[in-house]
Amino acid sequence: MNQVAIPLNDNIQPVREVPGWLILSIDNLKLAIPQKDASTIELASALEVSVDGEAEAGWLDRNGRMWPAYSLGAHLELQEMPPRTRRFCIMFDAGDKQVGLLCDQIRMLPSDDDLSLQAMPECMANEESPLQWLSLLEGNMVAAAKSGGIVKYMAELEARYGSD
Repeated sequence: MNQVAIPLNDNIQPVREVPGWLILSIDNLKLAIPQKDASTIELASALEVSVDGEAEAGWLDRNGRMWPAYSLGAHLELQEMPPRTRRFCIMFDAGDKQVGLLCDQIRMLPSDDDLSLQAMPECMANEESPLQWLSLLEGNMVAAAKSGGIVKYMAELEARYGSD
């Protein structure tokens, strides 16, 4: 009987403990979310198109269950019709279900220290916003979300606009 030895790697981390950031481009917004918040990255073309009048941009079929994905604008406002530039969908675990956010591009930063976060100025802070910090990345302003902030925001959008 053949046996295959699998080397143990002490550096492997569970998915939820992965450090770093995902930088999502949504129009002219650069949005940083903790990598540990994202469950998967999908192509937007994998979504089933929503019905006219739905708040959802589309639906992702996972094992026979349909999960909603939303398209937001640069001000994190819900868009009824996603622009053609939305090519990716970041899926998030939201308790016993998943919810997705469409974006134009994604960049991965491997370390939490890749962004030098500064607190959001009081004049820009909003309790309802998932955004908590600002940072510069290669001369571009990046708005960073607190861990779980986007998931909570998406759940609130979903509740406000009703979906099942």
